[in-house]
Amino acid sequence: MTPLLSLLLQGLPPGAWYLDGFDSVQRRLVEAFGHRPVIVDLDPHGDKAELLDRVAEGLGFPDWFGRNWDALNDALFDLRPRPDAASPNTSAASDGEPGLIVLRAVNRSGEKTIGDAESGTDMATLLDIFTEVAEAAGFCVVFAGIGAGRFPTAG
Repeated sequence: MTPLLSLLLQGLPPGAWYLDGFDSVQRRLVEAFGHRPVIVDLDPHGDKAELLDRVAEGLGFPDWFGRNWDALNDALFDLRPRPDAASPNTSAASDGEPGLIVLRAVNRSGEKTIGDAESGTDMATLLDIFTEVAEAAGFCVVFAGIGAGRFPTAG
């Protein structure tokens, strides 16, 4: 069984998970389970401004998003599913939060890559914030190709 299928069979449990990649086949699998994946392509070697801009655009943050680490933390908590939603980790929730957030590593030319997230880098800070908030706020995030050498692949 693949790590992604395992997550889907568990109903996309809250927290952060690590996969080697995320392609169109995996996207269709997620959609077949009734989830709406939101894919944000990030350069693992990008700077803070670039990373935050890509996340803000990909997750549809409002124009007034502060583009700093505290603002990211707050904006991610705003993605929290409503308590009355039928299932907090699926796209069935009526206010449109994603069923799955996929942060996918790409290089500057847009090609899929594997990227490190060495301690002290902007990417490491971003991963730490997503990891902490995903568990607390009850959503599922997958780091696809990001964190090579830092985190184990989910499995």
